[in-house]
Amino acid sequence: MIDFHSHILPEMDDGSKDAKMSLAMLQMEREQGVTEVVFTPHFYAQQDTVAHFLKKREQSVRRLEAAAQQAGVELLAMNSRESFNATCLFYHDRMQEEKNPAIRELLEQDRAFLDEKQVQMTLAREFYLAVRLKNEKPDTAYTLLSTIETKFRDNGFTTRRAGKEDLKRLLAIYFEQNTTTERFEDYDGQRFLEATG
Repeated sequence: MIDFHSHILPEMDDGSKDAKMSLAMLQMEREQGVTEVVFTPHFYAQQDTVAHFLKKREQSVRRLEAAAQQAGVELLAMNSRESFNATCLFYHDRMQEEKNPAIRELLEQDRAFLDEKQVQMTLAREFYLAVRLKNEKPDTAYTLLSTIETKFRDNGFTTRRAGKEDLKRLLAIYFEQNTTTERFEDYDGQRFLEATG
């Protein structure tokens, strides 16, 4: 089982306070049958830059790896780009070893396909940022949101505020619902009620 949402990285957000707590959280995950954990720390755009956040996340991962090694806990923390590069390197090395030209050609086609997919994913990637505003007046809230959007744009990102359909799609992904539908329901079972009503 994979946990796709966690706050286990130490000293990143309102989750784990230190590496010891992170190891305890990972042990609880293991006891519940979780074999892989995706680290999803909060990013606070109004408090941090993207570059600083990425550096801080990398340091947090390294602290957790060191603590895990010291405690004798097996931990493999991978960056998705490193995983992709490892796959490309595998194809490259495999092509060098292969004697059969037909197999070499197939391996080259696979490698080229992966390169194309990486470019498409990089250009089409979409991130959601949820900003919780408590006790803010509407004017202050809109000013704060505009400031956050500007910071993202200044760092090369395109931004837009999510609408109702965007939020339903995000929740469908989070709760592992079918995301291939053309229309998301406002509540569970809406399509059946409309069909009988």
